[in-house]
Amino acid sequence: MKKRVSVCIPTYNRPDYFERALKSVLGQSLVPIEILVGDDSSDQCTTEVVQRYKNEGVPIQYFHHEPSRGQARNVDHLLQKAQGNFVVLLHDDDRLLPGALETLISCFASHSDLVAAFGKQQVINADGEVKTETTHGVNKGYYRTAEHEGRQSSSLRSAIVQQFPNDGYMVRADAAKAVGYDHPGVGDACDFAFGVELARTTQGDFYYTDMYVSQYRHSEESIVRGEEVADTAYHAFKIVTEQFSNQVQSDPYVKKWLRERSPVAIMMAAQNGFPLDGLRWFVSRYHRHRILSLGGVRRLLALLKALW
Repeated sequence: MKKRVSVCIPTYNRPDYFERALKSVLGQSLVPIEILVGDDSSDQCTTEVVQRYKNEGVPIQYFHHEPSRGQARNVDHLLQKAQGNFVVLLHDDDRLLPGALETLISCFASHSDLVAAFGKQQVINADGEVKTETTHGVNKGYYRTAEHEGRQSSSLRSAIVQQFPNDGYMVRADAAKAVGYDHPGVGDACDFAFGVELARTTQGDFYYTDMYVSQYRHSEESIVRGEEVADTAYHAFKIVTEQFSNQVQSDPYVKKWLRERSPVAIMMAAQNGFPLDGLRWFVSRYHRHRILSLGGVRRLLALLKALW
């Protein structure tokens, strides 16, 4: 099997974090054939970082977008430009752990019909320090634990419940290009939408290896780093409830995800100008048991305020 791996790093105005992400790729035991950098930054700081590392043994394809493309179009552009057989997405404030590419490619070597492979993530703070308890909780909450290791019985379930992570995974390049990253109407949930579409469109298998392969950062600048912000929760919830059948929604893992995500999805609906969606979800089977709680009252007031 050809081990031609392309690593894609989208970045925006975070040269210090980007440099750490870049160095984590350059230090891999399995050397990628290229690193593709999509720079939406408003200045030349990231350009200067790229120039410092352009002779480190791995070709860097650098694209400085003016004007900014935005996250989804930036990532999609990188995927389409990738020349490897496999692609790895790494956000600019995250890092690959030593041996990550070797670990992920070995999953495909053992199971030739996979479409994606991923592992555990360490959670780090703004200074790069590992948050041990948070790391344990995040991986447990997203079913990245030993009992779930191996080929997943449902790649769609894996994507919906976010076992398939937002980055740090390896995907067959042809599948990633076919699915694309720029899907209309998904807002900030482009990472989530990609995983779901990858599972739905390819119907290929996902593989989880119970090894730490990446670090993702909790910071005030994060879009989605374990916390639901912006309109991500709203769009993710909308995708699952409107695009998938009752059979999919009745899967016990998916149902649990919907029940847990309904409160923040409703609040995000109110805050982002979609109160009618929020009201529909408020009385749905996924939230009905919370209606009379204090949180339920707060969400109802937020929805009514948005309606007025």
